[in-house]
Amino acid sequence: VNTDAEMQVVVDDETGEVKLEYPQWKHQAKLLGSAIFLLPCTALIVGAGLGALDLRARIINLDPRLVDGMSIGGILGGLVTAVLVFIAVRGVGLHWAGVLTHWENHTRRSSYQYAYNAKCFWLETLGHLFPIIYLALLDLPIFSRFAPATPGSSSLMDALTIQATTVFLAWWMAAGISMWWQTSRWQTLSDTRAKDEQTGKPDMSHEEQSQRPTYQGGSSTNKTMTMQLLY
Repeated sequence: VNTDAEMQVVVDDETGEVKLEYPQWKHQAKLLGSAIFLLPCTALIVGAGLGALDLRARIINLDPRLVDGMSIGGILGGLVTAVLVFIAVRGVGLHWAGVLTHWENHTRRSSYQYAYNAKCFWLETLGHLFPIIYLALLDLPIFSRFAPATPGSSSLMDALTIQATTVFLAWWMAAGISMWWQTSRWQTLSDTRAKDEQTGKPDMSHEEQSQRPTYQGGSSTNKTMTMQLLY
């Protein structure tokens, strides 16, 4: 049972059993509302992708050199894309997904985790794939007269390879640093709250461990880690 959910007390007329329930129609209505409220976040990620591609085109135009067949401007443009989309997805999108999932009022913890992980999965998928799909299928100027892919590479496939590789590596490093920072903060706060006053070290007894704060990172459960691994 999700203890954070708001549920109504219902008494069975026949057995007298007390149950905690939440009207299904309210839950379905909130799911629909959540999907609608997620659209601005989706637009933000798409906008960040378009803005990053436009900056990529401008950077390539300023530095169109090729080093061993690789565009220096394309690599810098990939870094810009990774940073902007990472901020839009991890800095805004995933937090907003958590707010909406809590508002949906899932009565089961497993249902809450699945709904939250699904939102995170699709937002990160959109953030990664939209710039690549735009380069592959359109490659049209966005806010300037420069196309984001073709000016600085010998072929479109070279541009896609540089963009995808640079974004993946930069995203992986940023995600690792972010996870390390969140885990370090959580560990420091936990050790401060559950510390033995005599030894000055963390008290591992059950009573003291219950005072440890809930970890707010992205891999707090096996289900979440499985979804991230699949992604």
